Amino acid sequence: RWKLGAVPTITLTSLFLLVDASFFSANVLKIFEGAWVSLVIALVMFTAMTTWRRGRFILGKRLREKACPVSEFIQKVESDDVHRVPGVAVFMTSVPDSTPPSLIHNLRHNHVVHELTILMTVVTESIPFLHPDERVDLKKVYDGVYALTLHYGFMERPDVPAALREAFTGWPSTDYDKLSYFLGRETLVASRNPAMNRWRTGLFSYMTQNSQKATDFYQLPSEQVFEVGILVELSG
Repeated sequence: RWKLGAVPTITLTSLFLLVDASFFSANVLKIFEGAWVSLVIALVMFTAMTTWRRGRFILGKRLREKACPVSEFIQKVESDDVHRVPGVAVFMTSVPDSTPPSLIHNLRHNHVVHELTILMTVVTESIPFLHPDERVDLKKVYDGVYALTLHYGFMERPDVPAALREAFTGWPSTDYDKLSYFLGRETLVASRNPAMNRWRTGLFSYMTQNSQKATDFYQLPSEQVFEVGILVELSG
């Protein structure tokens, strides 16, 4: 970055290493005097965080594999005996431009599509706050079917009901107190070819069960939420 030659770079690095090595060697002696407790705590936290990060990556990959392209969903609606029922349904998905498994399950078992169906994705950007004008990205994909992407900064707490009202302002037929939110509820299992060690898979499953519910995180009214079970194998 500084475009230094090899000799200045090695010299500067050696000075820092000398200082760090002196501090490290002086503190190594404290490990046997009780400092090992801090190291064990740090190791447990590091293991938990890396397991969560790895597990979420694998889970997202498996959900993308299970996701159905919107074009295939539209073809299924047009070809099958599917009924359009009154009401508004919001199907939340983490994979943009795809049909969430909860919608596929609902269509397969109930053979209905709501009059207004919203495929919603919430994206957390790498900046702390976003301007309200950059919040909503709405596009029509079919008659009565819309893809809605909400953008939030990582310091903001998503408020999905408020964003819906903003996105569909001027729609007199939309009763926000009666619309339904459909969420996928993943059940994680280890396969014969696990992507993580079984103990890490179990740890990730336990952390997932005790993590904050999507209903609370997105500020959804709990009496309007339907959860659809999805079995996900954390395979390699």
